[in-house]
Amino acid sequence: TALLARLLSALEQTGADFTQFFRTLSSAQMADATTSVGPSTDSPALRDWIRDWKVRLGSESESAIERSRSMLLANPKFIPRNHLVEKAITHAEDGDFSTFERLVRTLSQPFADQPDSEDLAQPPRPEEVVTRTFCGT
Repeated sequence: TALLARLLSALEQTGADFTQFFRTLSSAQMADATTSVGPSTDSPALRDWIRDWKVRLGSESESAIERSRSMLLANPKFIPRNHLVEKAITHAEDGDFSTFERLVRTLSQPFADQPDSEDLAQPPRPEEVVTRTFCGT
């Protein structure tokens, strides 16, 4: 649909993290239409999209609570981000499997809020961006 195409274009323009955006969007639906849904998303295009999305939601029969619950079950908080996988591999090569074990433990419940693992939900900082991956990872 046109609404989805606008969203994807706006997310690409802002450089927003898709995983964080979609996860956060589930609670933004119940907030003010101008609410930002994460870093890099406070743009006119995204504010307009959120406003139009909320208008669209008004025509649906599902309650905000039901929709939020469904969205949280469809949008993981934790994903195996390249920079985290690379860090786990590097540590394992040095004989330290604790980073790998923590990552596996967290990723075994990707939809659950895990306060002790918040750092694993974050996108990479510029210096952590992995520019080359291998099919074995």
